[in-house]
Amino acid sequence: HFVVLELAPLGQGSAGDSSNLAGGSTLAAAAVQKFVSPQINWNVTGGVATKTAPQSEAVKESLSQKAQLQPDAPQQSGTLRVPLMTIAHARSGDKGDTANIGLIGRSAKAYEFICANISAQVVKNAFGAKCLGPVRCYPVPNLWALNFLLERSLGGGGTMSLHLDAQGKTFSQALLRMLVDVPKDVVESIAAAEAAVPGEITQ
Repeated sequence: HFVVLELAPLGQGSAGDSSNLAGGSTLAAAAVQKFVSPQINWNVTGGVATKTAPQSEAVKESLSQKAQLQPDAPQQSGTLRVPLMTIAHARSGDKGDTANIGLIGRSAKAYEFICANISAQVVKNAFGAKCLGPVRCYPVPNLWALNFLLERSLGGGGTMSLHLDAQGKTFSQALLRMLVDVPKDVVESIAAAEAAVPGEITQ
């Protein structure tokens, strides 16, 4: 949770090849990648990040559990436990001290699923103390989208904020990493929707 919400902005939002406290792109990016991609072992020596042999299965399992943004729960029958990014896209940004996350279903069935299961409270719980105010959700059905507004989540916003990600650009990726139990037919609907010719709507 800490890496996704606090360290990821340092690695993704700062200048390339910098390794100071304010930038840290090279080192932080390697640390983030080591955390979220346990199949690769990263060594960081003297400001240089290099890949080495794959990590053990025990390490992979440990890191995978830490990367979850929600507590473990029994998997529902007839579902697949996948990251939210499997069935949705997302973009995020800032509106003053409010972060907004646009969550877009990758098919009509995916949109129905996120409407029923990704509520304002679910998003609030996922971000925890990162979001100090309420979370509001606004459906945009013609785009298969939900727009979430996370109030008081950017440390004042803009030039007032001391957050590494003062514009909330990494919030979308943090949300997309949340694990969800999705019915198999919803997952299967993604391929059909993405294979449709431009302008054709599939259900």
